[in-house]
Amino acid sequence: MKICRGIAAALVAAALCGCATVKVCREGGRTMAVIENTGWYLFNVLPIGSGDPDRPNETTFRIFENTVTVENNVKMLENLMAAEGADGYRNLNTYTKQESIMIALFKRYHCHTSVELSVPGGAEDGRPEQPEEEGRGQR
Repeated sequence: MKICRGIAAALVAAALCGCATVKVCREGGRTMAVIENTGWYLFNVLPIGSGDPDRPNETTFRIFENTVTVENNVKMLENLMAAEGADGYRNLNTYTKQESIMIALFKRYHCHTSVELSVPGGAEDGRPEQPEEEGRGQR
């Protein structure tokens, strides 16, 4: 019986852990990034587990720490820019949301950031240059 309780506790703890991820997509001469951080809270005040912004995309998390903040997403963005050799960014969008489970017992916080990185050597506006067609716009 103790083994079943231990397994159940481990499953609940694993389900309530947070996650920090950084995804990069390169397409059409543009470099887009999505940064996310999630965490679980008990009674909306006590952090149970949240993503580790120092080690995104790994199976690490922080227990009893609040890391689901816009500041931590900006920190992950700065680290990504250094790794990608980006000299700036544009179209930065950030939002946070909360989801309650079991009324007020558990709350999931989520911080999402999407951005287009300016990587030197690409087209000036981040899009590949396309040749103009002759006679375009004339009839």
